[in-house]
Amino acid sequence: MKGFTLIEVLVALVLFALGAAALAETLVVAQRQRVSSGRWLRAVELAEERLELVRAGERGTDGAPLGEFTRSWHAAAVAAGLERVDVTVTWEDRGPQSFALSALRRR
Repeated sequence: MKGFTLIEVLVALVLFALGAAALAETLVVAQRQRVSSGRWLRAVELAEERLELVRAGERGTDGAPLGEFTRSWHAAAVAAGLERVDVTVTWEDRGPQSFALSALRRR
C-alpha cells in the first residue's frame, strides 16, 4: 500500500498545528519581554540623566512627564558636606513599575 492514511495525515496536521501554536506564543512572549526591557533601559537612562544634572548643579524639578515615564528626585544631607540624592522613575507596564537610583554627592 502506498501513501498515507487519512488518520496519519490528520495526526500530522494536529502535531504541526500544536508546534505552530507553541512557536507563535513564544514569539508573542519574546516581543512583550523586548518591549518591557526597552522600558526598563529607558527608565535607567532617565534616572542617570537626572543624577548627572544634579551633580552638575541643576536643582530644578521634573514637572512634566517624560513620555510614558514620570521622574522625581530628592536630596538630603546625610553628613557634613555629603548629601544623598535619590532619583525615582515610574511608568506602567502590565502594572505600576519603578526604578530608583541613589548616590552620595559632595556639597
